Amino acid sequence: MSDDKVKMKKQLGLLEGVAIILGIIFGSGIFISPKEVLKQTGSVYGALTVWAACGGLATLGALSYAELGTALAQSGGDYHYIHEAYGPLPAFLYLWDANLVFVPSTNAIMSLTFANNILDPIFPDCPIDPISRKLIAAATICLLTFINAYDVKFTTRIQNVFMFTKIAALVIIIIGGFIWMCKGECTI
Repeated sequence: MSDDKVKMKKQLGLLEGVAIILGIIFGSGIFISPKEVLKQTGSVYGALTVWAACGGLATLGALSYAELGTALAQSGGDYHYIHEAYGPLPAFLYLWDANLVFVPSTNAIMSLTFANNILDPIFPDCPIDPISRKLIAAATICLLTFINAYDVKFTTRIQNVFMFTKIAALVIIIIGGFIWMCKGECTI
């Protein structure tokens, strides 16, 4: 019998790693909550201040994950980091919470937001049945799960396309916002 350890095949390169880190920095919440932030702050400048502060905190979190990933270069992500810091029981409990609560609820929110963004422009003046939103959300989750299970390389290509599309959308929104503010239109 050989003393070789079984290891996972490394299939992620620099581009994929950068896309994952950018995905941590620019989560889906930035597309879900801008209207509510603007409503709660009451001004464009207040909303921009909140977004800048949250962006700074998200960047610090992403950089922390990048540091952990380079310092503890083993597979397992959060589980491995918590296991190293606090031991096996907290890591085990976190993993179960992540699998039963955190990840499914996050996926549900993102897929329902996707369904809203698909249906609202198609039916702008009509009430949309909640069942149709849920069906589109469920179909989206099933499709992405199938793609992820089918091929890791294909999944990373799709992730890269979505990540750079998300960044392009944010850049367009930011540039448009600055142009809008330079024209003096800073009211809600």
